[in-house]
Amino acid sequence: PVYPYVIQDFNAFLGGLLIRPGIEKAMDHGTMLNEKYQMWDIKDGTVIQEILGPDGKLFMDGLKRQDLRLAWSLSVDWFNPHGNKTSGKKKSVGEPALDDINHFLRPVVDTFLPSWKDRTWFTRTLQHTKGRCSRSVIAVMINDLPATRKLAGCVGPTANQMCRICWQTKSQIANFNYDTWKRCTCEEHR
Repeated sequence: PVYPYVIQDFNAFLGGLLIRPGIEKAMDHGTMLNEKYQMWDIKDGTVIQEILGPDGKLFMDGLKRQDLRLAWSLSVDWFNPHGNKTSGKKKSVGEPALDDINHFLRPVVDTFLPSWKDRTWFTRTLQHTKGRCSRSVIAVMINDLPATRKLAGCVGPTANQMCRICWQTKSQIANFNYDTWKRCTCEEHR
C-alpha cells in the first residue's frame, strides 16, 4: 500500500527562520567551537568538528567564512512495534520493512543534498540584507532503537554478528585487539 506523507520544503523552512529576529545570530554562534577538551554541546565533539565539506575543508570552522554552516539532526521515531492505541485507533502504520525505509528518507535526503553540495542562496536575511549563502549537513541521528537499527544498518541484540563495520561475533566479544578484527567492505555492509 501507498502511504503518502507531507514534507516541508527545506529552503522555505530555513528562509522562514532566517527572517526571525535573533535566529540567524544564534545559528552563527552555534557554529563557533569551544576550546579543545571543553564540551558544552554536541558540536564540540570530534565527530562534528571533523566533518569535511564538499570542498574538503572543515565544515564547522568557527565563522572563518561568510556562508552560514548548519549541522542538523535526523530524528526518526515512527515505529509502533506493540500496536499501541489511542482512542481505539492505531497511530502507526507499523514498522516499515528494511527496503521501504528509503522511500521515507529519499525526499529528506533529496531536499538536503543541494544545500550540501551547492549551497543555498537567500536573497536577504535580517543580518545580511544583500543576501547570504547557507550550507547544511545531516550530522546526527536521534532515533528510537528500531529506527536506529534500520537507518544505520545496526543489528538487534539477539544477532550473532554484533558489529556493523566488522565481522566480530558474540563468541569474540572479549577480543579487544582491534588489529585482529576483519572489517566489512561497503558492499558487504549493504
